[in-house]
Amino acid sequence: MSDNKYDPLEEGIGLDPKHFGAVGDGVADDFTALTNCFAAAKAAGVPVIFRKGTYRVSRAVILDGFTAFQIYAFGN
Repeated sequence: MSDNKYDPLEEGIGLDPKHFGAVGDGVADDFTALTNCFAAAKAAGVPVIFRKGTYRVSRAVILDGFTAFQIYAFGN
C-alpha cells in the first residue's frame, strides 16, 4: 500500500471485478466480469471491492441466492 491506507484486497478479504476482466472505463461492457466476480464472491463468502472506475453493464446483474452481501467502493 503506497498511501498507508487500509486495503482489503491486499489483506485478501475481497474480490476485485477487474481481476475478472472488468475494465471500468464506462465504455466496455463489464456484465460478464461482474457476474463472474459476484458468483465467486458468493462461493467464497467474501465482499466485492470496486476500484475507481465507471462500470457499465448491458443488462441487469441479478444477485440471487445471497444470504448476505457486501460491496465496497474505493476512489471517485
